[in-house]
Amino acid sequence: MALAGKWIAVEIVTTGTVYKVNPYFRWIAVEGAGVPNLFLYVQDVNGNAISGASVSATSTSWNASGTTDSDGLCPLNLYENEVATITISKEGYQTKTMKLTMDRKREEVVVLEPAVKLLMPMGERIYKNLKPADGQNKVLWQEV
Repeated sequence: MALAGKWIAVEIVTTGTVYKVNPYFRWIAVEGAGVPNLFLYVQDVNGNAISGASVSATSTSWNASGTTDSDGLCPLNLYENEVATITISKEGYQTKTMKLTMDRKREEVVVLEPAVKLLMPMGERIYKNLKPADGQNKVLWQEV
């Protein structure tokens, strides 16, 4: 595509900060801060993009956050050679947390599973999940 690798310099008058904009990849980098090195694609179990998912990334020395766009994409610029804890959440889905070593540019596809609201073990009783976004919840259930 013709736009790939092209940069547009934009100066924000109120702050004097210079931004670099790459319209093909739909992200902005503050000059000197580098370009995104993590491209997260968030989708459901059927492979459909999930827009509006919150993404946060933390390490011992920094944190970053973003939101997925209509294609499920959230590009982030993370420090190299550090371990990042990435958390992705969206209403109606289980929150997913993972650790990535940022030793290279990465593209990751993350699948969010639907939140589990009810459970019927052996069909005898019905239990309501009091923390449905937590895929690891083993104790916060209430008999209905």
